Amino acid sequence: MDYKLYDLAKLENGKVFPKDTLLTEEEKRELQDKGEVRGRKRCYLYTPAVFEYDRYLQKNSEGEEKYLRDYSKFLSVKVGDVVISPITQYATLVRDHKVPMLLSPNHIKVSLDEKFIDKSYFVFWFNELPESRKQISEMKQGTTVIKLPTSGLKGMTISLPELNQQRQLGASYINSLKLMEQLKRKKDLQINFLKGINQQLIEREKKND
Repeated sequence: MDYKLYDLAKLENGKVFPKDTLLTEEEKRELQDKGEVRGRKRCYLYTPAVFEYDRYLQKNSEGEEKYLRDYSKFLSVKVGDVVISPITQYATLVRDHKVPMLLSPNHIKVSLDEKFIDKSYFVFWFNELPESRKQISEMKQGTTVIKLPTSGLKGMTISLPELNQQRQLGASYINSLKLMEQLKRKKDLQINFLKGINQQLIEREKKND
């Protein structure tokens, strides 16, 4: 069955951080020393590097530290939430970062009606299926930086299989991303090992000269 995304999801842009919401340098130092002061906690901005980590494409990133008077007033994400990057034009499930992660305007939080659509399937659909990629290609805007408009994303048409099928496809997709990350890590270790051997051979040759 076909749906419009605005019937299935709430899309929220991250917010800017007004100057009057930031801690003073003295307050920041106090928080850095103690970790939490009068209910204030150290929190982190959900950066493009964190997004790429959540997509299993690069090593872990804690994000950019933010020092706010009350971070609860800003849009945050937790493990299992869906986030879209309108700049890279991909979606991901947030992994467990164990710290508050705040969204900037460069990312969009997607709250899905899980009675109709599985979160992992949505990420699979958005990132990989021709139905989605064609619509994304048609809505690209801007000249220097191409950025997907939130209004355009809300109007996307999505065809949904039965929910159990969605869950199976979504889980398989996320597992494939995890497997590719493991294989890449193994390949990187092998390359670094070979580089180390090569360097040892070069140094040995220099000593023999």
